[in-house]
Amino acid sequence: MTTHKFIPVHKNEVSVYIEKSLDD
Repeated sequence: MTTHKFIPVHKNEVSVYIEKSLDD
C-alpha cells in the first residue's frame, strides 16, 4: 500500500484513489 499525499475531496474520488493504490 503506497501512501499518497492525495486527499480525495469527493466520496467518488475515494473509489478512484483506492483503485489507483491497487493499480500502483
